[in-house]
Amino acid sequence: MTTAKDYRSHAKKCFVRAQETDSEESRLALLGMANYWMDAAMRTECLGDSRVEPEQQAAYPAPLMQCVFA
Repeated sequence: MTTAKDYRSHAKKCFVRAQETDSEESRLALLGMANYWMDAAMRTECLGDSRVEPEQQAAYPAPLMQCVFA
C-alpha cells in the first residue's frame, strides 16, 4: 500500500525538477504533478484513502507520470 510519505516523496521530486527545467510548459506540468501527489498524501492521511480515481490518472499522461519514479 502506498503511504502518504511515498506520495510526498513523489511531490518533492516534481518540485525539484520544476525548479531545474528551463521550459515554462514543463514547469507548469511538474507543479501540477506535485499538487496531485500532495493531494494524494493529504487524502491518505485524512481519509485513509490511497486510491487514485481514473479521471485523476487520465489528467497526467503516462510519460509525465514516470518522471516521479525515475
